[in-house]
Amino acid sequence: MSERWVKENQQILDQLEAFASEEGKDRLKVVNSILFSLNAVERSISGWMSWAGNMNIISRFDLGELQEIDEALRQQTKTILEYDMKATDRWKDKFPTIRLTLQSERGKEPQESGERMYV
Repeated sequence: MSERWVKENQQILDQLEAFASEEGKDRLKVVNSILFSLNAVERSISGWMSWAGNMNIISRFDLGELQEIDEALRQQTKTILEYDMKATDRWKDKFPTIRLTLQSERGKEPQESGERMYV
């Protein structure tokens, strides 16, 4: 299983490199590359979640190994979240505004909260 996972991840890395080196990309190809990248991250996270949640597997690692994994994953998570915050702030005007109204507030004059909800 682990050899297949590594081989598949290498194929994903090769495809990411192919997307990066492709010249003359149009918007559709860029969106395809974005979706491919997000799916690759989602696949990786799903693998880590199932692996870390399996006590039969995780119990085989000593404290030092777990600390190494923890540090690496925290750093990658920090990088993704920092970019997420930066991108959300930079392009916040491109997202639609959704106004939520509580049933108890219906019929009353709408009030601007200045907050946006992104979906």
